[in-house]
Amino acid sequence: MLGLSLALEPLFGRAIGAKDFKSMGAWLQRSLIILLLADVPISVLWLNAEAILLACAQPKEIAAIAGLFLRYQLPQNSLMAIVMPLRLFARSQGHTTPIAMGASRGFLLQIPLNYLFMDYIRLGVVGPAIAGYCFEIVHIVFLVSHGAYNQTFAPCWPGWSPRVWAVGWGTFLRLGVPCCAALWLQVWSFETLVLMGGWLPNPAYNIAALAIAFYINAVLSGITFGVATASSTRIAMALGANKPQIAALASRAFLLVGLGLGAVIALALAAFRNPLIGLLTSEPEMVRRASKILLVLALYAVLDSPQQVAQGILQGSARPHVVFLIVLITQYPIGIVASFVLGFKERPGVSGLWMGMVIADVAQLGAEVTLVWLTNWEIQAANTGTQLARSLEIVYAGENISYASVAMKQTYKP
Repeated sequence: MLGLSLALEPLFGRAIGAKDFKSMGAWLQRSLIILLLADVPISVLWLNAEAILLACAQPKEIAAIAGLFLRYQLPQNSLMAIVMPLRLFARSQGHTTPIAMGASRGFLLQIPLNYLFMDYIRLGVVGPAIAGYCFEIVHIVFLVSHGAYNQTFAPCWPGWSPRVWAVGWGTFLRLGVPCCAALWLQVWSFETLVLMGGWLPNPAYNIAALAIAFYINAVLSGITFGVATASSTRIAMALGANKPQIAALASRAFLLVGLGLGAVIALALAAFRNPLIGLLTSEPEMVRRASKILLVLALYAVLDSPQQVAQGILQGSARPHVVFLIVLITQYPIGIVASFVLGFKERPGVSGLWMGMVIADVAQLGAEVTLVWLTNWEIQAANTGTQLARSLEIVYAGENISYASVAMKQTYKP
């Protein structure tokens, strides 16, 4: 859901940059329907998760518990198909308060709800699944109520009609599918590290140490992800407003911000790695192994922060297919192979596995920054103008078609 919804970053950003608010509403309609349809095969897969796990020779007890949990988590996945477009719709207009309020209120409800469902009502593993979609419901309520109260939907709503939502799917999927594939490849590159960690001596300690590093990295990546999404939206808005010079300047500024942020995170991680690990475990061997990994993770953070920003810039300029190709080439033929060599052949152990990801990040950062630096932003702005013209023709197809032409002439003055 997250991967597909990332298609909306350039689409919303370009539309708001061009002051084409009705196109935002049209893309919101299409995204809601496409994501809900994408939820159907996922739901079928989750409904049959127990049988699939048994076919993969997993223990019956684990397969039964996992299957039960996923069946009860189905509503959360459907709710996420609604939450993600609404969040991007609000964020692209600068309405970040309802997003933060919805997420924080939903998070605060998690502790009492989990206690209620797991301990008091004794639903067991089903409890967290139910609490999960309660979180999504709270999020939707905040987003919709804020939009209704501040009238952020009204200027953007072209009317609910098949003439609006049944077209333009090709554009959405051309952006969304590569975003989804790139995200999937990145996630599974880390899952491959866990698999390789199980092949090293003392696999239980290796996997536990990797899990600690993954958790800390996920928390810290949330900071850089925020900057990356801001860069994506800002670039898209500049291109939508036909301001290529602003897009060029913003891309360089965001890269510098990403580099500085990565350095700060790396220094904090290196200095406070043992206290951070102590929050998650006190077992001496796990602390020792995780401490070594976090030193490598600090180096990884220096590179990953500007890399995420560069990736956001490329996605904001509607080039997710380029990101997908870079991730495919750098994470697997380079990163996974380097992890295997450093983890097994050179014998630095589990920290060598993550060093392979550092090498992959060097390659990915170099490729993405080079592309951003060499981008001809005038051409990107011209391409954006053409795409927005098509979008206007779709949205206003039932009205006087000359209105779209007039709008384009007003928006894109030579």
